[in-house]
This record gives sequence, structure tokens and C-alpha cells, in this order.
Amino acid sequence: MYKINLQALITSKIKAGQTEIQSVRPMFCFLYLFLFCFYLWRKYITIM
Repeated sequence: MYKINLQALITSKIKAGQTEIQSVRPMFCFLYLFLFCFYLWRKYITIM
């Protein structure tokens, strides 16, 4: 009985971790996009 309870606890922790990752992912995508745009902007300035 204790083992089953522990397994349920672990699966709930994993599910919570997955939802955290899903909420953080768009923020990281936005950050990468911003850095890429900044890099292109700097490259454009050095060409000028």
C-alpha cells in the first residue's frame, strides 16, 4: 500500500513539473526570438 502511494506521489510530481515546463516554454521562445533579432540588428549596424 505504501509503495502504491509513493508511486502516485511521484507521478503527480512529474505532472506538476510538465505543466511548469509548458508555462515556461513560451517565455524561453520569446527570449530566443528577442536575442536573434538583437543579433541581426547588431550585424546590420556593423555592415552600415
